[in-house]
Formats: sequence, structure tokens, C-alpha cells
Amino acid sequence: MPYNTVIVFSAFDILAAADLNSNFANLDYLNNKINSQIIIPASAWYPSSTLGATGAALEMTTNRNNYNFLDFADSGGNVFAECIFPMPSDYGGGTITAQFYWVANSASGNSVIWAIQAVSRADNDNLDVAFGTQQSVTDANKTTAYNLNISDATPAVTIAGTPAAGELVNWRIFRSSGTAGDNLAATARLIAVAINYTRP
Repeated sequence: MPYNTVIVFSAFDILAAADLNSNFANLDYLNNKINSQIIIPASAWYPSSTLGATGAALEMTTNRNNYNFLDFADSGGNVFAECIFPMPSDYGGGTITAQFYWVANSASGNSVIWAIQAVSRADNDNLDVAFGTQQSVTDANKTTAYNLNISDATPAVTIAGTPAAGELVNWRIFRSSGTAGDNLAATARLIAVAINYTRP
């Protein structure tokens, strides 16, 4: 390890003495980049003008929990929503993954396919630019209505353009209800999306 390397440990990184040997034996443990996450609630997404999702709110019956949803109907085609924000200052410019938090008013164990794509813009870039290649994840609904579904992470998503910290990113998510494998005959009600990225 070079002498000018500085390693900062959080409280969670302080290991018991009995664990030191096993962890130091794998030097990649120290060299791994640090993962970060951006949470985007449904209220921050807006329906696309073409084939857009719809906004909705619901209060639970017993305990009066209130939720803002973005509804993606079982339409037989793609249903879209978008969100725009600059990437954080600690973003390293690499690929991202996404996870979807959602529910359905259905006891079916069938699945929804969620997809995401994105494009980044720097100063003086044109706003009318193509999104990057989409990546998707298939998630089975819980067999009790309004039980929370948390999807696995998508495969790595390459953001179109030259993504970097501080650049403006336009995100587009959609339900691929016209795709084989999306067979939940109910509206998928999105609660939030987690964007996972890596710091340099």
C-alpha cells in the first residue's frame, strides 16, 4: 500500500480483532470503491406526456398510513414516468443499478417487469437527446394485496452522454406490461426507486 494512501473507516468498518486476519487476507476488502444510493419517491417522478403513468394517493384502512403512488397500469404496452436531477458531487461517472419499491391491490403471485434508462447532459448540451440502453428487472408480486415488493437490482445501466458529477440526468422508468414475463393483471403502484452508484 503506498504511503500516501489514506483509509477512512466508519464505525461499521471497525472490526473485532478476531476478524482482522480473515479480512486483511483479502486486500480487495480495502480497495473496493464505496457504494452510494439515491432514493427517489413516487412523488418526485412525473408521468411522461406520451403513454404516461398516473399519480394516485391512498390511505390504509386501519392505521391511516398515507402513500403517494405512481400507477403503472396493465395496459399491454409500456407505461412511462421520468425524473430529472443533477448527479451528486461524489458520483464517479460509472454505471448504475436500480431497485423498485411497489405494491399491487392483488393477491396474485404473477410478475411485473420494471425498466430504467437515462441520459446525462453537461453545460451547453442539447436537451433533445436519446436515452441510453434500458435495463430491466422482473419482480413477483407478494400474494397479499398491498404487501410491499422490493425488486432485485437491475443489471448495470449505462447512462447515455458523458455522465459525471454535477451533470443533469434525465431518468425514465417504465413498466413493460406488453413484454412476456409481465403477467400481473393489475396496476403496479410504485412507491420509490433506489438508484445505486459508485463513488470513485
